[in-house]
Amino acid sequence: QPCLPCYHPSNVISTTVQNGGGVDGIISTITISDNSKVTDNEAGIGSGGGVYAYEATLTISDHSEVTGNSAYHEGGGVCADDATLMTISGHSKVTGNQADEGGGVFLEDSTGTIEDSWVADNTADAGGGGVMPAGTTQLAVLGTTLKNNIRTDPDNPGPDDLGGTNPTCGSTCGAGSFGNCTFEAA
Repeated sequence: QPCLPCYHPSNVISTTVQNGGGVDGIISTITISDNSKVTDNEAGIGSGGGVYAYEATLTISDHSEVTGNSAYHEGGGVCADDATLMTISGHSKVTGNQADEGGGVFLEDSTGTIEDSWVADNTADAGGGGVMPAGTTQLAVLGTTLKNNIRTDPDNPGPDDLGGTNPTCGSTCGAGSFGNCTFEAA
């Protein structure tokens, strides 16, 4: 079955636009797989520096990477917006991205799963350095490493792997961990 856009294996590198610096999908199916890379892109006045998905199905899998992207607003690496179904899995990485909110991943009014992957070394000015679920988002984070994600807000700086509303991760929470996920101090 064809899906547009599909990225596997490929590289999307160094673009600048309003939303979806690397990949912009509106009411579509987006598949990024097979060691693909979305790298060094910018949403200069918008959201989703690496990938922007609106009312879409977004899958990032099979050792793919969303790295070094930035967004003026939300989702330096990935922005899943308005009823988007997002899955990041299969040892994929969201690393080294920056935005106002959700440096690595920002979800609003969407459903997401991050499983067996890494969200690390991302930065957000206002919150959700690693992952920021907002609005009515339902997010499951399973077997994922969240590490060295930070919030740079001068009034409240510090480690910020997971912010926002309604995250779930396994069945228990404890100091330094969230269910079966790993949190490591910045």
